[in-house]
Amino acid sequence: RRVLFRSSRTWGARWGWDYNYELVFQLGKFGSGDIHGLGAATDTGYTFTKARFAPRAGFRFNVTSGDKDRTDPTSQTFSPLFPGTAYSGKIGLLGPSNLMDTTPTLRLRLNRRTYFLPEDSFFWRTSLNDGIYGPTGALTRPGSLSRARYVGNQLTLPLQYSVDRHLT
Repeated sequence: RRVLFRSSRTWGARWGWDYNYELVFQLGKFGSGDIHGLGAATDTGYTFTKARFAPRAGFRFNVTSGDKDRTDPTSQTFSPLFPGTAYSGKIGLLGPSNLMDTTPTLRLRLNRRTYFLPEDSFFWRTSLNDGIYGPTGALTRPGSLSRARYVGNQLTLPLQYSVDRHLT
């Protein structure tokens, strides 16, 4: 197995707006087939600095590719080098393969150290020919069990408290 990762990231802030965009290509060989995976993550928001609680209204969109044909040795399923929950919300019930999500977000600064960070993520399978994966990258539901694209949504209502700059 040989895999090559190529990624590009841009981020910044201006006039109250902030953004963070990342694009990852995955190319390689596995057995007799090729690997052609793709992942993209976006996060855009606006902070109302003069308003009470300095709210930041944001929107995230993430997408990772899924396999087009289970019988073909070439795989299009995005398979991250270090799987985690970056593409699947704060709770992280879904893995970062064959997944598309949209997430409206809000950040409220309750005081100098405490934030309320509600968000609601909506998930779809990118390819109906591929399954649903867990956070470790293991297949949890094969694509042959359902033709449904919509997976579900995940509402989170976390509070974040910062003890100091090293511990949150």
